[in-house]
Amino acid sequence: MRIIFLLFVTFLLFLSGCNAGYSSLQEAVQSKWKTPIQVINQDEENQLVYYLDQTQHILGVYQYENGKYKYNNNQSVGMTFSTESGLPFLVTANHFEGIGNIIHGAITTDEHEIGMLN
Repeated sequence: MRIIFLLFVTFLLFLSGCNAGYSSLQEAVQSKWKTPIQVINQDEENQLVYYLDQTQHILGVYQYENGKYKYNNNQSVGMTFSTESGLPFLVTANHFEGIGNIIHGAITTDEHEIGMLN
């Protein structure tokens, strides 16, 4: 019976190490989405990532430990925006647990998507 228990614990430890993270932030974020995403900007100090999912602009919190990136959508905010005339832009502020208040924004043109963090 003790051998079965040890094998079970070993198996659980093996499984927990299987998804210990990703080698790139792009891969970590993409793992949570079915549609292709594009990382636009990141704040390494606060471990924030700004990325696009089609037309949605998203700011989320990631973890970087032991050379691996981890990401989940628990602390993320997404928004879309447009305008009938002029240059479409967005400025917003959000609070992230453990980080604080973050002001961020984006400007979009026919050719470029620019995400900014502050």
